[in-house]
Amino acid sequence: MDRDYLKLAWTSLKKITRPQRLPVKLDTEKLCYCYAFLQAIFCLECCFKEFRFFNWSIATISSPSTLTIFCLMPKRKPEIRIRSFGIYDGWDSDAKDLPRIAEFTTRVPAVIDIEFGMVVNIKGAKNEPLIYCIDHPGIRDADGKRRAPFDGEVYVRSNDWNFYLGDTIWAPMDDKLGPWRMTLQLAGKIIADKTFDVFRGNDSPKQPT
Repeated sequence: MDRDYLKLAWTSLKKITRPQRLPVKLDTEKLCYCYAFLQAIFCLECCFKEFRFFNWSIATISSPSTLTIFCLMPKRKPEIRIRSFGIYDGWDSDAKDLPRIAEFTTRVPAVIDIEFGMVVNIKGAKNEPLIYCIDHPGIRDADGKRRAPFDGEVYVRSNDWNFYLGDTIWAPMDDKLGPWRMTLQLAGKIIADKTFDVFRGNDSPKQPT
């Protein structure tokens, strides 16, 4: 990769007006190639925010082998871990702190205001859209029709982020009984999936298998 042509293409991209050292015989085809190459770099989100960084990059990507490694380097995959799941000691949606786990379980007694769900830790996905969904057992609206699953989208706030997905029980309880499936999707893939069974307080709990 010719450094002079790269610098010339960079000048064109950034509209830098100071004079540059140009090749004696201008090769327009090579210049267009360098220009397209730099545009591809921008598309790969490798923006050259400072000119001194660009000068370093010129020296680095001049060799074909380094260029191949640079272009083919895969994006790091996010790391996902379910930190806790079950019943929590309440939760204030306006508070910064996440709810504290009270009991690890997928069996939830139908008690008014009981809080249940899961806390998921997501690393390496800052600013990525995160889709959540709570598929309830058949909650009815004012007209007696089954309501759609509770879903929405948030953006991952940092590269080491804890997210709480949960719900509570309110009256009447009859349409809250049964399986509650909670899922999180990132980049079109389900990264967390838990189903909670809400049962009446006098129902005998099933033994885990």
